[in-house]
Amino acid sequence: MSERGILGYACDLVPPHHVARAERLGEYELMRRIAVGGMAEVFEAKRSGPHGFSKRFALKRILPHFAGDARFVQMFCDEARVHATLSHPNLVEVVDFGEERAGLYLVMEFVEGLSCADLYSGVVARKRTVELGAALYIAREVLAGLAHAHEHCDDAGRPLNLVHRDVTPNNILLSQTGRVLLADFGIVHTAFGVPTRPGELKGKVGFVPPEQALGRGVDARADLFSLAVVLSELLLGAPLFAGDNEREILANLHAGNMGAFRSASQIPADLRAVLACALSLDPELRQPSARALSLELEGVARRHGVLIDNYQFTQWLADLGLLALKSGTRESLASWQEVSKPASVPPVSRAPGLRLVHSEAPTTPRLAAPDSGPPAYRLRRAGSAVVGPVSLATVLEWIASARVPADSEVSRSGGPFMPISAVSELGRFVSRALYRFHDPVALFASERHAIEPSTLPWHLFRYLATRRTGLICACRGSEQRRVYFVNGVPGASASSDPSELLGAGFVRAGRLAQDALDRALERGYREGKPLGQALLDGGLIGPGELLSALAEQRARRLSSLLALRQGELYFVDGAESGEQVLAPPAAPTAFLVGALRSAYTEGELRVLLAGVAQKPLTARPILHLQRSLLGLTPAEGQAFDRAACGVPVGVILSQARALGVETERAALFGLFAGICSGAFGT
Repeated sequence: MSERGILGYACDLVPPHHVARAERLGEYELMRRIAVGGMAEVFEAKRSGPHGFSKRFALKRILPHFAGDARFVQMFCDEARVHATLSHPNLVEVVDFGEERAGLYLVMEFVEGLSCADLYSGVVARKRTVELGAALYIAREVLAGLAHAHEHCDDAGRPLNLVHRDVTPNNILLSQTGRVLLADFGIVHTAFGVPTRPGELKGKVGFVPPEQALGRGVDARADLFSLAVVLSELLLGAPLFAGDNEREILANLHAGNMGAFRSASQIPADLRAVLACALSLDPELRQPSARALSLELEGVARRHGVLIDNYQFTQWLADLGLLALKSGTRESLASWQEVSKPASVPPVSRAPGLRLVHSEAPTTPRLAAPDSGPPAYRLRRAGSAVVGPVSLATVLEWIASARVPADSEVSRSGGPFMPISAVSELGRFVSRALYRFHDPVALFASERHAIEPSTLPWHLFRYLATRRTGLICACRGSEQRRVYFVNGVPGASASSDPSELLGAGFVRAGRLAQDALDRALERGYREGKPLGQALLDGGLIGPGELLSALAEQRARRLSSLLALRQGELYFVDGAESGEQVLAPPAAPTAFLVGALRSAYTEGELRVLLAGVAQKPLTARPILHLQRSLLGLTPAEGQAFDRAACGVPVGVILSQARALGVETERAALFGLFAGICSGAFGT
């Protein structure tokens, strides 16, 4: 049986109790035993230092009667060795490992809060079930930790093939600051660990997948099964596999008898389908990875308009009376200066149910007509100053350019502060996939690349040529550039640069005054119209101007993405924005070339081509097709055609240089575009 480990919960076998006399293990003083399991016991421990320093830890010690068992000692050492190499916000951190006469011990961070088992008991006692957003938040955070563990390698780069094998409510910890952590790697399976003996059942009955219960080989998909059981039970408020004893539970598990799961009204049909896949008796039929399952759960949240974030979760726990919020529940900041900076973590979504027109305003009416003038808004974030009052237009612009953190609170017209997602006219906007800048895109990314000038355009041409659908997200510090591709065509985009907003372009060009833009934005928002339509209805712009401005905005955002010279590039396969794009580019390859043309300087192109200057480029089979699609200027096309005939790059550039700066620039770009598009090899 697995010990509950590192919180002050009631234990499965004995209640927590204080240590009868002061006992020490190395630098740690044992305060009280908080759990005991089949192999080890866990204490709250304290380490003291000079000038009143003191810090609490959770200390896990192998039980005395196992101290001489070589196999149990090896298992304990394996846990310490493996767990210590893992570092992730959703995994309990190991800080020390030692040995005294009392035996081996492992020191971990001490987490104040409750376990998922405590949450389940508390909710059931209140005759309620766990809300969808809270359950999905817990699952997403656990999957993030599992993804890190499953993909972990040793120092030599060999995959460790870690499988937790005990993903149960007792081992999912919920801290007072809203963190969700997975604990207890005591029965972890690795490629190099102690093998399971025939007939041994690792993990708690009712949560173990069939292959694990039968003592067969397991992989990462075993943990997905266990987490799906946890998530199902949180939503059902009842065991998924019923039974009066372990034999009956195992019988129902092996038969796939899941009670009323398939007809449970509290679980949406699309979520039941996702969970049914993860609960397949055959591992081959489950989602292939923790990332894949998390992406599907994120899609469920999008389709049902559910926000799954730290703030909503901790508020829900506090409302239930299960958790007292601490000052650190929401990330503290020194000042509200952060509101003028974009968030550093990009969002991702998959196939939301809404299909909205692409603009900086949603198409669904969210505001009632005001009774006495337009409302004024004040914003604040934990530990920060209050900003405002500001107009609705200003708040919308801040959200659309990543300058409002996810845990912000809003006061409307002097009312109480509440989460931004709870304000009716703002909740739908912040939930749109396009503007969820605070979601962890790295967790869902199927590809991740360091941004380099020599390879960044090549990746985008590759997504276009292979007709990929998904999200491209480029991040550099707090900057973000995001473009959704649909069958290889660039579509909806978002940026942390406020100058790239549609309205900002009209103001910059002198076509609109700022106050006229604000009035149109707010009027359109109340009427459920996108900004472009509101501007048309008000006679402020014409249809041709709108289409031209939208195309310019899309090109500007793509060009600014290509202009990044460092950072990370992510691609989330299959992600959809939920936005309808007006007038997508008819020639996407030429559109990408146009964006690339303004992203690189002549000096950069010269440096990038220096390595191939002394030899001819290798023509690819797609050369002639690419030549017709690239949309090159005559001078650029001439350099491309000469390279296709086998003329060395250096000769082409020296002859172009003799004809003038503009001709050289055109030759440099024509050759670079040909290489990036795959027409030439180097």
